[in-house]
Order: sequence, then C-alpha cells, then structure tokens
Amino acid sequence: MNEEESIKEYRKRKINNKLWDKVKTLSSGNEENQKEMIEIICSQNRKLPREADELLKETIKEGSLSIKKHLLARVNEKEVNITFGLYMDLLDILANDENIDVRNHAVELLGINPQQFEDFYQKLRKITIPTIPAGFFHLSEQMINTYERIQNITPRRALIDSISTISKLNQSIASSLTSVYSHYYPQNTWDVSDEEIIESETKIIGNELINRLNSITTGVNNFKAYQEICKDIFTFCFVPPLLEPKEEVSTLEGQSRRDLVLHLPYDIDGFWMYLRNRYKFHGITLECKNKKLINQNEIYTTMKYLGPKKLGSFGIIISHLGLDTNAQKVIFEIWKMQDILLLNLTNQNLIDMVKLVMVNQEAEFVIDERLKDFHQSIP
Repeated sequence: MNEEESIKEYRKRKINNKLWDKVKTLSSGNEENQKEMIEIICSQNRKLPREADELLKETIKEGSLSIKKHLLARVNEKEVNITFGLYMDLLDILANDENIDVRNHAVELLGINPQQFEDFYQKLRKITIPTIPAGFFHLSEQMINTYERIQNITPRRALIDSISTISKLNQSIASSLTSVYSHYYPQNTWDVSDEEIIESETKIIGNELINRLNSITTGVNNFKAYQEICKDIFTFCFVPPLLEPKEEVSTLEGQSRRDLVLHLPYDIDGFWMYLRNRYKFHGITLECKNKKLINQNEIYTTMKYLGPKKLGSFGIIISHLGLDTNAQKVIFEIWKMQDILLLNLTNQNLIDMVKLVMVNQEAEFVIDERLKDFHQSIP
C-alpha cells in the first residue's frame, strides 16, 4: 500500500481512543496480554490508528515463538478484519523468521511468489494432462481459500503479477484439455422430430426462418437474401451468448469484406469457451455462399480472413449442399499445416439448428457434431 492509499485507508478509520490506549498497554505486557492485543487488532483494526499496525508488526518481529504461531493461526482464519497491506507485511516478516516452521507456514499463506509460479508454469507446460501432479490441485485449493480471505481488499502488484501468471496457466491447461477431444457434447445427444415441436412463439419464428431458407434459390441474384437468412438464423440460435453479428466487415484497406462476424464476449463459458480454447479465436468469420457446392478457390479466398494474428483460427462457411471434393481436400490440408479450421455448414445443418432451439435444446449440438465429423474424416 503506497502513501496515498495509506492516507485514504486511515481516513476511513473511526478511531476509538480508549481501545487504542488498551492496545498500547497490552503490547508491553506478557504473552497473554500480547495475544489479546493481536485479537483486538485483527478484529477491530478500523477502530485503531495506523500506529497500531506498526505496533503489531514490531511486536511480531520481537515476539516469542508462541506469539508468532498465535498470529499465524489468527490470520489464517477467514474472519480477519485487517487491511491487505498489513496482512502481507505481517506474512513478509514471518516468512523471514529464523524458525523454519514459522517461515514455512508464512510462505504457505503468502502463496507462491511470481517467479516460483512462473517456474512451475514452465514445467507444467512440458507435461501432459494425465501426468499433472496431485500437488497442483492442492495448490489450486489453496489459491481459492486465499482468494476468499482477500477478495474485498486491494492487492499489491506482486499479487496482481501472480494472478496474471495464474490466468496464463489456466489458459494453457484449458487448451491442453480441449486439444484431447474433438467434440464437446456426448455422442448421440440430440434428435428432433416435427412431432416434438409444440405451438409457441419460438416455433412460429423458427418455421418462418426455415421457410425463408428453403425459398432461396442458388445464384448471384439471391446472394444478399442468403446472407440475411444466415445472419437471422445465427442470431436466433446463438445470440446471446454470442454478440449480435456484424455484416460485411472490411479489412483496413477495404479490399476484402467478410460476410458476417460474430464476436464472443470475454466472460463466455460452456461450449463457446471450449471452442475458443480449442481453436484460438475471439470472433467467428461467417461466409455465406449461395450455391450448391463450394469450390477450392472460395476456400482460399475465405482463408485469408483467418489466422492467429487476425480474428482467430476458426471460421464457418455455409452453402446449400456442402463442399466439392477439391475444397474438402484444401480444408484438411490447411488444418494439418496451419492449425486453421474452416467448418462447412449446409442448409440442412441450419434447419437442424433452428429445430433444436424450437424444442428448447442447444443449437450448438449441430456445430459440435460437424466438428466431430470433420476430425474423424481427416485422411
């Protein structure tokens, strides 16, 4: 806590002079008196001046082993009413104590410092998920317990650095886990018949979307209508949690335009978080081709929108019936060589997505199924 923060914290305190006098008297007494002083400061810190914090730190520095262990036991409890700055200062003092038990306990409460955690992170990157040591999960539990104690107070930069490294670790683990599986949902988890769809506003909207899609014939004259129905279906099925799609998003020079872009909110979870971790993207490029089959030239054209330095390594291309043979080969080769996946959806896939929403199921099942088919089909 810097000087400005300390002054603000001091101003928040409502000083009880009688209590402060008692603390000063107890500090010069025997061990039992000093333990009582610790209890008062830990439970009523905001009724005492900042000098009480310094008095407690001085008492701990010069105190007996019994006093130090008593303080460690006290600050390990959730109901500790002291500032985060005082909490960390006390543990810093004890982490350098001559007694090894006191040092180890204080270091455990402090958590692993940023450099130690970075070393641990680098080691963890080199091992596979099945061989992660059990100690890691104990470490995670410690972090959760520490967070519960300090979530309402302002952290130091050292803790912020640690949290940043933890976030990096979480992303690494999530990516490693998702790379093991080619799909998110269990197999054979969805099937919709027309008999299941009951009359509702959702059914009315869904049927309108399906009828519009089926009414559009292939050809350049209807390309805009096809793009519009694809946008409306994705909005119906996936917004929220995805953000509203943006149409015809241009690159900086304006030379290239994506048909649609769907962005993911930062705090998204579930299937879309799995997909983002698996394929490394923060926005989905959606290309809508109003033709029966897509050829390889259209795959190459769409691929220039994708990549780790662009919106990401995942996109979707839609057509009435799918891809021709050469286009399919190109998609497989680009995935194997560049880790960029362009997933093809057909009109039937769009209809299946709409029908799932009409019976209150997740349209994401269809995309997950297509991903599974893609990975199983790679030659």
